[in-house]
Amino acid sequence: MSLKTSKLRDAITFALAMGVTSLAGTGVASAQTTAPAPARTTAPATDQKDPTTLDRITVTGTRIRQVDVETAQPVQLITREDIEKQGFQSVADILQNISATGTPPISRASPLSAGENSGGTFISLRNLGAPRTLILLNGKRLGISTSGFSDISTIPAAAVERIEVLKDGASSIYGSDAIAGVINIITRSNFKGGAVSAYIGQYDQGDGEIKNGDFVIGFAEKGISVTVGGEVREEDAVFARDRDFSAFPRSNLHPTDQWTTVSQFGGFASTRSQAFPNVTYPAPTPTNPNPSVRVVLREGGDPRNRADYINQNINVGECAASGCTAGSTLHKSNTNEQTDLRTPVKSRSFFLDGILEINDNVRLRTNLLYSDRDSSRTVAGFPMQAGAFATTRPGLSAQSYFNPTNNFGTTAGTPITTWFRRGWEIPRVSDANLKIYRISAAIEGNFDWGDRFVDWDVGFLHNTTKQRQETYGNFNLPNTQRAVGPSFLNAQGRVQCGTAAAPVPFSECVPFNPFLPFGRAGEGGLTNNQELQSYLFRPELATGETKTQVFHANVTSTLFALPAGDLAFAAGIERREESGAFVPDPLATAGLTSNLSSGPTRGEYNVNEAYLELQVPLLADVAFAKELTLSLASRYSDYDTFGETTNNSISLKWRPIDSLLLR
Repeated sequence: MSLKTSKLRDAITFALAMGVTSLAGTGVASAQTTAPAPARTTAPATDQKDPTTLDRITVTGTRIRQVDVETAQPVQLITREDIEKQGFQSVADILQNISATGTPPISRASPLSAGENSGGTFISLRNLGAPRTLILLNGKRLGISTSGFSDISTIPAAAVERIEVLKDGASSIYGSDAIAGVINIITRSNFKGGAVSAYIGQYDQGDGEIKNGDFVIGFAEKGISVTVGGEVREEDAVFARDRDFSAFPRSNLHPTDQWTTVSQFGGFASTRSQAFPNVTYPAPTPTNPNPSVRVVLREGGDPRNRADYINQNINVGECAASGCTAGSTLHKSNTNEQTDLRTPVKSRSFFLDGILEINDNVRLRTNLLYSDRDSSRTVAGFPMQAGAFATTRPGLSAQSYFNPTNNFGTTAGTPITTWFRRGWEIPRVSDANLKIYRISAAIEGNFDWGDRFVDWDVGFLHNTTKQRQETYGNFNLPNTQRAVGPSFLNAQGRVQCGTAAAPVPFSECVPFNPFLPFGRAGEGGLTNNQELQSYLFRPELATGETKTQVFHANVTSTLFALPAGDLAFAAGIERREESGAFVPDPLATAGLTSNLSSGPTRGEYNVNEAYLELQVPLLADVAFAKELTLSLASRYSDYDTFGETTNNSISLKWRPIDSLLLR
């Protein structure tokens, strides 16, 4: 479909939403992430009204339950209302819009990125790196890839009640991977009723269509609460060629500059000794008696005729202090014509939140998440250069039927090890599928300890990610070597691999002529030659899997009263087990493809941890100190890979007057 307007610069969207509520209406989750309990502090009563009982809550950045949502750590809160007002359709869009977020290491706007994380969306707080930003889902870790990246695009936006962003290091609270900060995504809970919504939109250029449908339904009565939701999302590709700023390597301001000379026209570096009659060679020098020059086939020329080769235009333009000189597009490729600006994605996700009140003081809570994401990226065909793969010897044989230095029976030709040809007919496409299975369960409760309340929880988390990545468009090097090896014209008038005395069947080899340009069909050419394309470009498959398991127990309460308030504490233990493996295609592992070579990786580790937090009120309700609170935290970690470490933190919250807070 096409939606266009001249009034919007970037995008137009329209939404169709339908909401249905039942029971008492749609409920909003309370701020606490653990079981609510009556606080021992009450708000001042006025006009003889009954005092208001305040619930203690847990805020990201501390595990101490308290009434005050402001802590010594800076936490940004993004509510459900904020999300709906801004019209964001994914968790990634929500988080990438905050100022604390730096440039992501990989995104859908960087299609040249490759590897297991391709197609995902990752957050780097303060530009310290995605693996140093801890992503939590309901206060518990989100799964990671083998390189430590948490893909936030797998979380359905429909499930989100609010997001808390801790813009400070929190290694002493959550572990060493919280160096840059913490993002805690909290899903809907205690939801009553139902809601269904649909969204469709696109850019004002008429592309990049976004379609999103989601639902949420829940009930809560007699100690049981169940909230269920799902989301289906699809975002189409936007091609670089369809935007002025990305249609050319140096933008539309310099449209002829920096086109690549490794083009779809093919060519090679010819030396003076090869004597191509219509080629101008550089003059010999004492240090370079046989200089070479890049040559290509003239338009409509015969690739076997030496006289039809000419000098390649290699002017790509340049800029200096004195100004810029325009380049030439002759004999070159603009790779942006075949490259995505925004890669497409499809996702399906489902979540469930369940609460069972066992009695007034104990409850069972569980969260389930399933996500299935398909993403794709497209970049220009691979710039094959034989000299870059010298170890696999894909040079054009002196006995190749397509070697223009061969006089075909009169004089033997010379091998051409410098040939180049971009696979323009076959852009490189990488399709990735990621599945996430996640379950967390905890028993939460509270009890009286003298005149104080003690809150506790014991829980378990299991998260599994499974990835499958299929790549197509890279040269298979062994097949390429055979395809540019000896070949001859057989009795049926077809060029065949091997020699007349020792022919190679077409089922084992298809000859390749790298000098026949894109768009011109013919013997050995890539254009309209499915047999050759299938032979040179073989699909590659990579797989990966990670598992995260966490066992934890926490307790929080107050110890005793100080003049300025109660001294509060939180303590807990945790065991975390991480394992993962990524297995690239055997061709990539062996270096037998033009794809990036990589080896398989597999590993695991576990860590036993214990932490302690103290919140010490120093002053309250005195001159220049409505509040002065000291917070101390320490976390001990014992890794089975390298040993022990302890992380400590000290923070201070000072409120000199009601309207001013200093951290």
